[in-house]
Formats: sequence, C-alpha cells, structure tokens
Amino acid sequence: MTRERQGTNVAFHDIARLRAQIYEHIMREDRLTLSQGWVLVNVVNKPGQTQKQVAERVLVGTVTTGGLIDRLEARGLVERRADPKDRRAKRIYPSPEAAALVEKMNPIIDQLDEISFAGLPEDTVDEIASALKVIRRNLREELSRRQSAET
Repeated sequence: MTRERQGTNVAFHDIARLRAQIYEHIMREDRLTLSQGWVLVNVVNKPGQTQKQVAERVLVGTVTTGGLIDRLEARGLVERRADPKDRRAKRIYPSPEAAALVEKMNPIIDQLDEISFAGLPEDTVDEIASALKVIRRNLREELSRRQSAET
C-alpha cells in the first residue's frame, strides 16, 4: 500500500468530522446536530418506522439512535407511537415542524457539497462520487457478512 493510500483513513475521518462541524455551525440556531438531522430526514421520508428500522437506515446502533430520537422527541420534532400489532414496539413519526426543518437542511447539504468540491473539475467530482459509492457498497457488504457470521 502506498504512503498516500495509508492517509485515506485520516482523510475519511477528517472529512466526515469537518462536514459535521460546518453543518452544525450553520444549523446552530436550530440546535440540530448532523446525526440528529440524518435521523430526522429518514423519519420524515419514511414515517412510522421502528427505532430499529431507523437505526438500520442511518447505520447507527439502536441505543445511539434511541438517544437521538429522545432528543428530537423532547424538542417536539418526532413522536413515538405504540405499534398496533406489537405493544413492545414504538413507531416514530415526524411533526409538521420536522418536515419544515428538513426542507431547510436540503440546501445546507448542497452548500456542504459545493464547499467540499470547490476547485475540482466536474468530471473529478463525478469520479469521486462514483468511487465513494463503491466504497460504501463494499463496506456495507462486509458489515452484513460479519453480522451474518455472528448469528
């Protein structure tokens, strides 16, 4: 492995953290972290999911997702409702304010992309996007394989 490729671990980590910090700076008046925003987007786009389903969609543990949902619920952005078919399960629904907040978030994510890719030719951005999709697919498949092997 080349020295340049060895630095990708740090680069992936730094990029994710820097994007989150910029997002949270922009959204500070709304007091919404990137993790909370990601959960909120998924609940708004697919209301009625269980906490476990939300966790699977955002690729975060169920306990962590529960804490994020707790904070969103305390702010009145989501509501847990009993599942009519399973009394133990709760389904997560967005409030009307949640949909408005997600609409506000969309251009911010676009702005983050513009900042991230500034100075890069469009064809390079397309290549990066394509490569990142392959990387994500590879990692998801590996995680799924490892989780299946545990059961």
